[in-house]
Amino acid sequence: MRKVIRLTESDIHRIVKESVRKILREEFDQENHIYSEKEMKWLYDNQDGLSPLQAKVLNAGMWVRAMQANYHGYAERWPNIKVQNGEIFYYDRNGEMKRVPFGR
Repeated sequence: MRKVIRLTESDIHRIVKESVRKILREEFDQENHIYSEKEMKWLYDNQDGLSPLQAKVLNAGMWVRAMQANYHGYAERWPNIKVQNGEIFYYDRNGEMKRVPFGR
């Protein structure tokens, strides 16, 4: 005889939320990845428990935002940050990819 497990609506919401978090964590751990503005905001909002790579990417994004605001606060928009072969890059205002001067 099978045992029937009944899930409440809150159980289903919790399962979906945990699944999405797991997927995002796995996606953010990719070595060769371009982090979008949305992903950068997610990193900022979820700073606790970031992997070392995620922390470096977030620090690079914060540096780019400060640089864009001439180090007087932060630019409103998050930059796209590219991780490639252990190096961290950003796109300048002309769309050129430049290496972040730290983060190795």
